[in-house]
Amino acid sequence: MRGLKKTIGVIGFGRFGRLLTEVLKTDFSMIAYDAKISPALRRGRGSLAQAASCDIVVFCVPIGRMEESLQQARRYIKKGAWVFDVCSVKEYPARLMRRLLPGHCDIIGTHPLFGPGSFAHPDARQVVLCPIRTNHLAAVISYLRRRGFEAVTASPVEHDRRMALALNLPHLVGRALQGMRLKAQGLSTLNYERLLSIAQSVSGDSLELDHDIRRYNRFSSKMERFFKTQVLKALRPPR
Repeated sequence: MRGLKKTIGVIGFGRFGRLLTEVLKTDFSMIAYDAKISPALRRGRGSLAQAASCDIVVFCVPIGRMEESLQQARRYIKKGAWVFDVCSVKEYPARLMRRLLPGHCDIIGTHPLFGPGSFAHPDARQVVLCPIRTNHLAAVISYLRRRGFEAVTASPVEHDRRMALALNLPHLVGRALQGMRLKAQGLSTLNYERLLSIAQSVSGDSLELDHDIRRYNRFSSKMERFFKTQVLKALRPPR
């Protein structure tokens, strides 16, 4: 692991925090902290101070709790640390990290384009990197590639613009399909099976995630308006 740090602190031990810990524990010493876990259940995990003072710190908290988490952890971030987030939106957390984190640490925004439900799929290996303040991007890309991931760089603005379609739209459609309570049936078509797959793909994600990717991605409202327009147009009878 030449060029990379040795210990990783994961702040936020939800579904993705646990997946990240499982993936990286073969290469790094891992310390996980989650404010929502009661002290009685934290045995074997670390405190906020321990996790935030690691060589690498990864914030795996929901977007809506990023500001509070950064404010609580920033005093423990040590000089030369590398700080990442894994939020599904990048402009908002990038602004927060730039403003709240000390100037002596590196900052790279990341968005792994997979989750606990899709990680087993052989094509789910793309990670978006949004360099905010770093001289070590090449080392991070090299490590990801050695581990079999595809590293793609983008600005936070470009990321959010693209994700308004690539992420927000499938979630919007998937939730609508879930609301219809679609089920497998004896007579079907390939397109219907695809719709079932879309509905199933978002079932493991929280409603909080849906809310956050709509609220914090400023491109999502324009996408939604365009989608509604096209749905209404498709329902019009031909002239």
